[in-house]
This record gives sequence, C-alpha cells and structure tokens, in this order.
Amino acid sequence: MWTALDDATVDTGYMQIVPGSHKLGILNEEHFTSSEDQLEYCSPDRVLDLEVPAGEAVLIHNWLLYRSGVNPTDAPRRAFRVVYMDANTRSTEGGDSFPVIFDKDALQPRSALH
Repeated sequence: MWTALDDATVDTGYMQIVPGSHKLGILNEEHFTSSEDQLEYCSPDRVLDLEVPAGEAVLIHNWLLYRSGVNPTDAPRRAFRVVYMDANTRSTEGGDSFPVIFDKDALQPRSALH
C-alpha cells in the first residue's frame, strides 16, 4: 500500500505503473527492472500515469512494475509504503521469517527481533 503524504502530480513526478505486470512474476532475484526488462515490458503504450493527491492510497501488488519520476520542484513528494505478505513468507537468503505485526504475541519484543 502506497500512501501519498504530499500530492504526487505531473510536476512533482507522479507514479507510473504497468497494469497487469504483476502476472509476470519475479523478474530477477535482485528485484530491480533491468534495461532489457524495461524495453520488453514497459513500452510507453503499456504505462499508466497516476496522479495521487495527498492522503490517498494506492494498493499495489508486490510484483507490479511501477516507478515515480524525478521531482524537479521545491515541493515535497513524500509517500509512505507498507508491504503486506503472508506470515509464512520466508527470505530467499537463509529462509528467515519476517516480523509479524498482526498476530497473537506479534508485538512482543522477542518476536519483533526476527
């Protein structure tokens, strides 16, 4: 969930998404979009521009291709992003679990250190 704390407008470098790109799955283990991937999946006719007013939230699948442009203005363009995932999700590096926030005993200091 991506929440705009300031207006994300054309002038401040709004968000752009590639609708349906989450169906491609994870493109690589580094979780970045290579130049080759951008050429293949992010052609201008596939990109959707989203202006997001301050206080509005956009729900984004974790695999959706998206970006924000450069903000050349003096106006801030801040956002807050939270990632929700299944509690059984494990890291690909070592198989560690992630902190669980909404669960029985989830806010115990011991469980938050994992």
